[in-house]
Amino acid sequence: MLEDGDGFTADLVREPADEGTGGEPFTAELLYATAPQNVLLYRIPPEQGGETVANIGDRVLAYAPRDSVIDDPVGWYAEADRFTADAYSRDAVLGAMEALTSAEDLDGTETEVDGAQVTRLTGTFTIDGPDGEPMDARGELDLDADGLPLRLAYTSADWATTVDFTSVDEAPPVEEPEGAMFAPETQIFEVPYDALMYTPACGQVSMNGGREWNVHAVSWDMGCEDAVDLAERFASGEGEVMTGWAGTGQQRLYLGDNSCERLALRRPDGGAGNEPLPMSCEATQQNPDAASPMEEYEIGETVVRFTEV
Repeated sequence: MLEDGDGFTADLVREPADEGTGGEPFTAELLYATAPQNVLLYRIPPEQGGETVANIGDRVLAYAPRDSVIDDPVGWYAEADRFTADAYSRDAVLGAMEALTSAEDLDGTETEVDGAQVTRLTGTFTIDGPDGEPMDARGELDLDADGLPLRLAYTSADWATTVDFTSVDEAPPVEEPEGAMFAPETQIFEVPYDALMYTPACGQVSMNGGREWNVHAVSWDMGCEDAVDLAERFASGEGEVMTGWAGTGQQRLYLGDNSCERLALRRPDGGAGNEPLPMSCEATQQNPDAASPMEEYEIGETVVRFTEV
């Protein structure tokens, strides 16, 4: 029901276990939905960075408050490799629950919590930890009178984790904060951040005489294979120059349903260089009836970004 129902919301707290070697405490609000695709969101409180991290089939996308990136862009991007599928895994909830309820020593008792009767399941199991390494854990799961999960708690040598469910088999609520932007290509959640700041690299492409660039797919419906294919076509010079979107040091190439922008490095003497830097690719529509070059194309959301290797 948790995995295939409408979704759930929960509060997760992960702390170093007593005398363990775990890292810093971590808390997040979890929102899981199954339509139109399975997505688990980690909403992290401002005091821990304030990002919203989406795990979509082990592909991790990170949204961040614009201010945090502007204030320290070098530091923020230097730490972006912390957004891994292991750190933001579904195993923290779904994997742990499946492993616990499949434990060989599973035991059930009736007890009282906050004045209500609950069924408490306990057991010993093994799952992947936040660093991706297998960990042995001992845990317990509280169920209400209808068999719905209320609280999951488990402890390993390094970590103590609790998951308190606030709703089960319900699509997470859609919030509409002022100035919010919808996450690309989804009607599941509304993300109150300015931009998608991080996705894992899908591959690499060579430009500028052999310089290597990482290719990042940054639209939820842009797969890695398509992103790398688009980047390779762009790097090869394929496509037509969009005359209304080109100027000194800038050029945008139209490649079917997308267009990609590159900028020329400035020479020390101030002139334009001949080593174009790939910037990004956006969904683009062509209007054959345009009255001017500036109206010939309509540029939409970003689908690919480049970062230098």
